Amino acid sequence: MKNKIFIISHSTGIKGPIDYYEQYLLKKNIVYKLEHPLDLYKNKKTYFFVSGKVTQTFFRYNLNIFNLGIDFLISCFFLMKSKANIVIGANNFDTLVAIMCKKLFFKQNIKKIVYFGSDFSQKRYNNKFLDYIYLKVEVIVLKGADLIVSNTKRAEQERFNLGLLKNKSLFISNGVHLEHPIFYKKEIDKNKYIYIGSVTKEHGLYEFIQCMAPLIKELTIIGKGDSLNDINILCKNKNIRLNKYVNYKHEEVLSFLKKFSGFGLAPYNMKSEWTRYCSPLKVNEYIACGLPVIMSNIPEISQLIDKKKLGVVYSDLNYNAMKQQIIDFDTCKFYIKSRQFYQLFEQDKLFKKIIL
Repeated sequence: MKNKIFIISHSTGIKGPIDYYEQYLLKKNIVYKLEHPLDLYKNKKTYFFVSGKVTQTFFRYNLNIFNLGIDFLISCFFLMKSKANIVIGANNFDTLVAIMCKKLFFKQNIKKIVYFGSDFSQKRYNNKFLDYIYLKVEVIVLKGADLIVSNTKRAEQERFNLGLLKNKSLFISNGVHLEHPIFYKKEIDKNKYIYIGSVTKEHGLYEFIQCMAPLIKELTIIGKGDSLNDINILCKNKNIRLNKYVNYKHEEVLSFLKKFSGFGLAPYNMKSEWTRYCSPLKVNEYIACGLPVIMSNIPEISQLIDKKKLGVVYSDLNYNAMKQQIIDFDTCKFYIKSRQFYQLFEQDKLFKKIIL
């Protein structure tokens, strides 16, 4: 008998770990998903999916903090109507909905609650009151959920510090899925670079370009964000050829990366606290598609990148030191390392560890 699974999430519109997990679950289960906007609500919608297809939508308005209360009520309404026996929350707030419905509203058909914790931050909002509430919700969820999935060891440890029991914890790093996992030799051009994802200050791309401009002949960006215009001006001033793409689907991005011959960029900045706990999907995708990565040492996966010689890891932006690291980096048999990496981080293999 198939499980009936209800997923609650908040999304920027860019596919993330919970979306890939949904695709995995759809193969053998009946899956409902309620997806709210993340942070910016103006001109956005809440979507309700059944078996991967949108069946209902709701226009949203910018009501600031009150949006969270509305999200909570909408989530409770849809969950109470459903006959789901497993509920998965993509963050602590979404998981709290399932706990409240089961404990307070006696939704007894819910047999398992999973907190699919794809991110973590001690200072999520940079507001003492909101951060206090966030951590209080985290503690409640760690106690009330049946399984807590963390995608970095650092996030898992912080949750242990907040009271998470080890027998309820599961560490699964973000993976990658290729429709055609074929690995072939590439001639890597050390003057060509590509960046995938949100183009914001926290992601550190502007500072990287500013420092390394003499080495960059061509830069490709697939994504958007509030720093994109500044980067466009910077590239013009530095005589860097800039290729910009915004509306690529995920499958198209992977296809593009397979054909690209250069370095992938993940230059997370040193200041934003949340970057210490992130598990960047782009890093896995770069490597699986045959691209060495250049990244700061802030995300946890940088330790593996450095140890396995999968790219260049830096602790500070120093042009001469980084230029020499890039020049010295051996790309000859990188496709072999790429295949070995994919065997470890193949998405479905990691998701199988989550027993529902």
